[in-house]
Amino acid sequence: MGQRSTILTQLPLGLRQELEKRLVEKGFSGYLELTRWLSGLGYRISKGALNRYGIQFEQRYTARAAAKDQAHELAEAASGDEVIATEALVRLVQERLFSVLIETEKPVTQIDLARIASIIGNLSRTTITHRRWIAESRERLARLQRAAAGKVATMEHAGGLTPAAAQAIRDILLSIDPFPDPTPPPTASPITDR
Repeated sequence: MGQRSTILTQLPLGLRQELEKRLVEKGFSGYLELTRWLSGLGYRISKGALNRYGIQFEQRYTARAAAKDQAHELAEAASGDEVIATEALVRLVQERLFSVLIETEKPVTQIDLARIASIIGNLSRTTITHRRWIAESRERLARLQRAAAGKVATMEHAGGLTPAAAQAIRDILLSIDPFPDPTPPPTASPITDR
């Protein structure tokens, strides 16, 4: 089992956060200067310990930045489509959990596999429930559209609507879709004069 970092054992949380801020500001360099700064505050941390901590912190910092970028890209790609956003977010969390399992240095006996399995199971159930809700909502909407179209047809036959007005209402009712296809419709090519 590896030795615990002196940064974690000696520095209070607030000072450790300030150290991490300075590491980022200095581009994860300047360890000698940081060692002197900590020494001036009464903490004897070797340059080697600080360097090891800096490398580990840089890896975590880079992973968090990448996750933040992925979340931003995900939000842009979904562009308001909640179905795509939810499913992509669940996939992203599942991938992160698998990465944690693969990249961890802890022995398997120290990893709470039951908890991780529970999280993955909950995410899977969330995805299934979400898809079922979407399917049920679409079914309900289709029933409502058919019922409305039937009422329009009854009004048309009773003489309350002209055939053109009835068709316009049906077109409007049948084109309502709260879950639009995320792919944009093809654009018409401009007509050119020859």
